[in-house]
Amino acid sequence: MRNFYALVALALLLPMIAFAADLNITWPAAPASEQVTSYEIWVGTNGTPAAYSSNAVATTTGTNYTLADVPEGNVYSVQIKAVNLAGESPLSDAGSTPGLPTKPGAPTVEVVP
Repeated sequence: MRNFYALVALALLLPMIAFAADLNITWPAAPASEQVTSYEIWVGTNGTPAAYSSNAVATTTGTNYTLADVPEGNVYSVQIKAVNLAGESPLSDAGSTPGLPTKPGAPTVEVVP
């Protein structure tokens, strides 16, 4: 199972390059023989690995998740765990985003009479 989830990092890198307030995270499904019942999404920010988070940010039965309304200007690291009746897999390798851009500052307006 660990080798399978090593592929997750590649699957995460491209879909997470976003310039919006939402991050769309996707990963490949585990083989049916592993009888996965859910996936946990772990997220770290600005150099803190997702593995150091105290809890998963979400659990889903699908192979995608949207992390909504993320703050601008951060770099996000995402790792996934698969869960079945026997327990949890190790965390996947990390996929990460480039820094999300921040909004530009307000323009300066000069009115000349």
